[in-house]
Amino acid sequence: MRRRILVVTAFCFLTSFIMTTHAESKEGGWVIVPFPIYTPETGLALTLTALRHFHHHEGSQTSSIMASGAYSLNHQSSIRLTPEISIFGGKGWFEGEVAFEYWPEEFYGIGHDSPESNKEAKSGDTILVFM
Repeated sequence: MRRRILVVTAFCFLTSFIMTTHAESKEGGWVIVPFPIYTPETGLALTLTALRHFHHHEGSQTSSIMASGAYSLNHQSSIRLTPEISIFGGKGWFEGEVAFEYWPEEFYGIGHDSPESNKEAKSGDTILVFM
């Protein structure tokens, strides 16, 4: 298992290096960063973040869009989109965040001595819109 996690981690770092190099070679390219995570609560999960910086026209302020997602082996998932767009010739900004998360968890109480019988399912459905 540890060998698999090490191989996946090495692959993710190599992929992110290649994608970053590719993005730097083009105007407005995407930087894509895959990254595995592990916690006892979620198990193994893979996250993927994509980021793009761009200009509407030469001399304008830099705008960006970030999209990210995650999926765990416990069937938990999240998707998030975060734009920061320069508008009105750089005189204003549109910033926001749209997210959906399905991240159910189990709660046993406070402390390490909580018995298994205290187990409660906690709904993890979240929808977020921020502008």
